[in-house]
Amino acid sequence: MQNEAFFTFSPRPPFDFAQGKRSVQAQHEPLGATPLSFNLPTLTFPPRLRSVQRLFTFYFLLFTYLSSAQSPILEDYIREGLAANLNLRNRELAVQQSAEQIRQAKGLMYPSVRFEASYTRAVGGRSIDFPVGDLMNPVYSTLNQLTQSNQFPQIENVSEQFLPDGFHDTRFRVVQPLYNTDIRYNKRLREESAAIPRAAQEVQILELRYDITKAYLQYLQTLEAARIYRSSKVVVEELHRVTQRLAANDKVTPDAVYNTEYELSKLETDIVRAEKNTALAGSYFNFLLQRDLEMPLIADTLFFAAPLEPIEPLDLCVLQAIANRKEPDQLGAAMQVNSTLLAMQESNRKTPTLALAFDAGAQGFGYKFDKDQWYALGALQLTWPIFSGYQKVSKEQETRLQGLELANQYELVRQQIRLQVTQAWQERYAAEKALEQAHKSVESTRSAFRIVQRKYEEQQAIQLELFDARNKYTTAQVALSIARLEAQLRQAELKRVMGI
Repeated sequence: MQNEAFFTFSPRPPFDFAQGKRSVQAQHEPLGATPLSFNLPTLTFPPRLRSVQRLFTFYFLLFTYLSSAQSPILEDYIREGLAANLNLRNRELAVQQSAEQIRQAKGLMYPSVRFEASYTRAVGGRSIDFPVGDLMNPVYSTLNQLTQSNQFPQIENVSEQFLPDGFHDTRFRVVQPLYNTDIRYNKRLREESAAIPRAAQEVQILELRYDITKAYLQYLQTLEAARIYRSSKVVVEELHRVTQRLAANDKVTPDAVYNTEYELSKLETDIVRAEKNTALAGSYFNFLLQRDLEMPLIADTLFFAAPLEPIEPLDLCVLQAIANRKEPDQLGAAMQVNSTLLAMQESNRKTPTLALAFDAGAQGFGYKFDKDQWYALGALQLTWPIFSGYQKVSKEQETRLQGLELANQYELVRQQIRLQVTQAWQERYAAEKALEQAHKSVESTRSAFRIVQRKYEEQQAIQLELFDARNKYTTAQVALSIARLEAQLRQAELKRVMGI
C-alpha cells in the first residue's frame, strides 16, 4: 500500500461554503442571477483531512479579502448613490450659487457703464405767456419810420408750455465707486458665506454614506437569515427521511413523522418570510441609489461576516470627531459672517461713500445730433450719514446678540458631538461583546445538536430533544446574524459620528 501524500497542489473548482460549502463567487453574485464560475489553484488534501482543507481555504480567502480594508462592492454602490442623489445635487447647486455670488460681489468694484435714451412728447399742460410783441412792436414801428424802411418787422407774442414736446436725451452714463466700505465688506461676506453650503454638502455626504451602508447591511442580513433557514430545512429533511425509515421499521410511532412534517412547514414559512424581507430590503436600497426598485444587487457576504475594525480609545475618537465633523465648521463660518457683518454696519455708520458719475451724449428738440445738442457732464457724489434715529446703532446691537447666539450654538454642537461619539463608542463596544457571545452560543448549540442527532439516530434520544436542539441551533444562528448586523451598524454609526 502506497503512502498517501499529506497534500498536493492542483487546480479545482472553488470550495463551496454554503451549508459548509459556500462558493467563492458568492460575494459577487447578483440576486437571482447565475454565478460566474472560475477556478483557483488550491491545496488538495486527502479525505481524512478535508476539514483542514476547508479551514485553510476559508482563512486564505478571508485574509485576501480583508487586505483591501473596505468592500469594493459597497464603495461602488456608495459612489453611485452619491452621484444620483437629488438632495446632494441641490447641495452642489448651492455651492455653485455661492461662487456666482462671490463673482457678483467682485463686480461691484468695477465701473458700471449704461446707455440711456429718452424721447418726450407732450400735449397741453401749463404754459407761460411772454408779451414780446406788445413790448417790441412800438419800438420797431418807430425805427421803421426813422429809417423809412421795413427792416424791423412786427412780431407775435409768445406762449411757451412747461412740458417739453419732441425733446430727447440720449447719453452714456459711467459710475465708478471711489470709496465705499460696503462693497469691500460685501465681497468678504460672500466669500465667508460660501463655506456654509460646502460644509452642509459634506454633512449630507456623510449621512448618505451611512444610510447606504446601513441599508446594504440590512439586505445582507436578510440573505443570511434566508440561508440559515434553508440550511435548517436540509437538516430537517434528512431528519424526516431518517424518521420515515425508523417508522417503517416500527422503531418510532407515526406521530414522529408528523412532527417532522410540521417542522418542515414552519421552516417553509420562515423561508418565505425571509425572502420577502430580502425583497423589501433590496427595494429600499435601490431607492436610496435612485434607480429601479427591482434591479438585482450584488451580495458581498464576506464583508458582512468580516471581523470588526479595531477602534481607538474614546478620548481620541472624540477629538477626531470634533476635528472632522462639519457641523462646527458651519457654525464657525456663520460666526465669521456675523463678525464681518457687524464691522460693515459700524463702518457704514461712521464713514462716507464717494462716487464719480460721468454723462456724455446729446439732448434737445428733435434728433439732430449737431454741435448744439452734444454735451458732457461729470459729478462727484459724497454721502455721509449723520443721524438716522439710532436705527443703525440698534441694528449693530442686534447683530452682536445674534453672534452670541451663534457662539452658544457652536458650543452646544461640540457637546452634542461628544455625547454622540460617547454613545456610539459604547454601543460599538457592547455590540462587539454581544457578537463574541453569539459566536460562542452557535458553537455550543452546534455541538449539542450534533450529539443529540447521533443519539437520536442510535435511538438514545427522543424526537422532542432533537427538535429542541435543532431549534436552539437555528435560533443561535439567527441571533449571530443579527449580532453581526448590529455590530456592523454600530461600526458604521461610530464612523458617521466621527466624520469619517
